[in-house]
Amino acid sequence: MIQEKWLLWNMNYQWMTKICLYMFIIILQVLEIHIKDNLQFRNKRIQKANISSQFSEIVLQRKNYI
Repeated sequence: MIQEKWLLWNMNYQWMTKICLYMFIIILQVLEIHIKDNLQFRNKRIQKANISSQFSEIVLQRKNYI
């Protein structure tokens, strides 16, 4: 009887462990996707800022010529 309870508990423990591991892996994958998206968005924003600052420098240079 004690062995049966221990075996049942052990099986439940393994089942719960597998579920927790799968959930942990899924959470990590979702976080990885979010981090990649945020980095891409940030890089695009930085590129736009660089382009706008270059454009404003060109405008200032042309004003100085006139």
